[in-house]
Order: sequence, then C-alpha cells, then structure tokens
Amino acid sequence: MSSWEKKFIIDERNENIKLVEPIGRSNHSLVINDDIGYIFGGTCEHNGKQFLSNALIMVDLNSYVITQILPENDEEWPCARDCHSAIVSNDRMVIFGGNAGEMEGRLNDCFIFSFETNKWTKVDYSNDILPESRCNHSAVVWDQHNKMIIYGGWNWNDSYSDVYSLDLETFEWKLLSNNIDCNERVRHSSAFVPFNDKIGMMIVVAGEDKDMYLQNDCYFTLIVKEEENNNLKMINWDQLNFQNSNLRLSERYAHDIIFETNSQSIVVVGGYAGDTQLLNDFMVMPLFDLFDLNLDIDDNNNENQYGNIINDVKNLNLKWKCCNFNGNLPDPRFGHKISLSNNQLYLFGGTNNWMVKLDDFFSVDNVDLLVASSEDNIVANDVWTCAVCTFENVNNPLPFCSICTAEKN
Repeated sequence: MSSWEKKFIIDERNENIKLVEPIGRSNHSLVINDDIGYIFGGTCEHNGKQFLSNALIMVDLNSYVITQILPENDEEWPCARDCHSAIVSNDRMVIFGGNAGEMEGRLNDCFIFSFETNKWTKVDYSNDILPESRCNHSAVVWDQHNKMIIYGGWNWNDSYSDVYSLDLETFEWKLLSNNIDCNERVRHSSAFVPFNDKIGMMIVVAGEDKDMYLQNDCYFTLIVKEEENNNLKMINWDQLNFQNSNLRLSERYAHDIIFETNSQSIVVVGGYAGDTQLLNDFMVMPLFDLFDLNLDIDDNNNENQYGNIINDVKNLNLKWKCCNFNGNLPDPRFGHKISLSNNQLYLFGGTNNWMVKLDDFFSVDNVDLLVASSEDNIVANDVWTCAVCTFENVNNPLPFCSICTAEKN
C-alpha cells in the first residue's frame, strides 16, 4: 500500500559555520536534478524572529543527507529573498525575481546555478525590454526551445498581468502579452504542457486577483514557436471549462502545482483558503482529453488555426478529482513547494496553522498511477511519507506534524 512517507533528514552541514540557519522555511524554491533536491532562499524563523535567506541547501534523495553550498570569494551570489521563481533547464537552475525585503525591495534579476560546477552566475540581460521587478509571480520552462516564461506577480504596490519569455541562450527578454483578460494574478501557480515542437500551453491555477480576492479558476494560453525565428508567440487567454465536474477546486493562494507527463495531469497541493483555513488536499486535473485533440498547426501559423484550437479546448468538459489518502497526511500549509523525480512527488516546507515555518519533507510514490485513476474521488493506495521531522533530533519530532505525532504516540 503506498502512502505519503516522511523522510528523516541527516544534517551534515558544518556546525562551525557561523549562524547555521534552520532548515524550516516558506516561500522558498525547490527543484530536483539527478536525485538531488535544491532548496533556495525563502523566509526562515529563529528564536521567534523571521528573516530572509539566500542559503542553497542540497538534499540527497537517496540518503536524505543534507549539505549546504557556500559561496567562494569571487562568486556572485543571489541576495536573500523569498517569493521568487526557479526552473531547471539544461543542467542548470534558473531563479528570477522575488522579494528581498525593505532594503532591496522587489527584484527582476536572474541567476543561474550550474549543477556541474555548483556555482552561481549572475545573468547580464542582452536587451532593455525587461520585466518590472516583482515577487509572487510564476515561471515555467519550454525545454525544447530553451525558453523561460514568467507571468503575473506584484511589487507590493501594483500587480501584473504581463507575460515575458527569456531566451536561456542569449538572455534576451521578449514581452509576449500585456493583456488583462486573465486579470492581474498574484500567489498563483502555473504549469507548462508541451504538445509538440510547435505548440504548448501555459495553465494558471487559482491565486489572488488585483483586489486580493481568492480565486479557484484556471486560465490557459497557447504558446507557439514562430517558424521564421526562435521566438515565441502567445495567443489570447481563456478559461478552462469545469461545468460538468462533480468536484470544484477550493479558492486558494500560495499552493503549488506540477504537470505529471505520464498520466497527462495537473496536480495541485495545499494552499491558503482564506479565513485562516489552510489546505493539504491533493487535487488532480486529468488532461488526456486535451491530448486527443488535433493540436498541430501548419507552417503558416494561420490565426484561424489558433482560434479553432482555443474553441476546442474551451469545449472540453474537464474534471477535478480529489485524492483521498490512506494513513496520515502532511499538515495543511501554504508557501510550500512540490517537485517530481523518478515518479515520486516531493513536498517541502511551508507555513502551518500556527505560522511555524516547516522543515518537513514528504514524498509519495507511483504518482502516475495515483493520478491516472478514473474515479471522481481517488482513493490512494499510496500514503504520504514524511521525509524530515526535525534536523536537530530525529527522535524528537516537531509537535505540529500529524505524521510524526502519530508515530511518536
């Protein structure tokens, strides 16, 4: 029987490093490359005080030993931040933007971390068409064309509805859209669904609008590779149709989502649902009907083709499914991150109902089989398993972890 599994991390960071910070954090980033999880930045808490971090922590997903990468003297290192974005492309982690606090404010810088050399490099942009500084945006990557795409966010005064692409070879930005049809969106999550080498889809799930109202809608836009060059073109925003779904996604922000390729499904985990209500649900949006459509386009990039595809997508009757796990679950939380590796979904950190920055690390196996169920309510044979309880003493679990508490009792 599969389950969420909690992993107990072994902290091998050098105890002589001055002010070794706690692992627990929220609004950080988590990416995985070759069975190594890379946790960067976020908001940490120590002795009742919160602070921004620029630590880069590595988690070996086979041994669950953690280490911390330290800057060298001549290395450019990102400043402390949270609410940034991070993607993986060509053996590199790319972070963009975020909130650096009162002194530095919101950011529009970009750093690349090489998994080969374990070093950061600050990106020098090759043009002047830059996104405004922002945090709480989303970023996705179209690996086939080496493009990162960002959407939305805010600078604590203004929220954004724009979409930019960054060429990860030339580091040239391109404004794809400033259309407000999708509304300004903050603390949402996005996923990219590639169909072929010519066309893909960016899906935006929930978040807050410009008036800070929680949403549960799902927007999509087509992203098209232009034939005459290596640029991307964005087609108008529209909404996905869930009118015939027995289940509805709860309004939320600061959740996280992934696209699971084998089952062709979007997975949504957790988030803040308003009125101090936090979530630990595992919602699934199957997209296999989408892949049954004729989503190919000819070399002429005819606008009528895009309109036909958008109408076909809008006419699909998509459904939400909720995975009901056996066994204990991760605590409800927001500001956490999830990531996939070798058919396992990993969850790390976030903030719980007591506003504690969590250092727990969970995984669930056989994600493709789990989300591919045809039932409206998926009953999981897998269970969440806990990966980190506390980095100080694995025999002294955190009091706020339902799984650890259950095991302890």
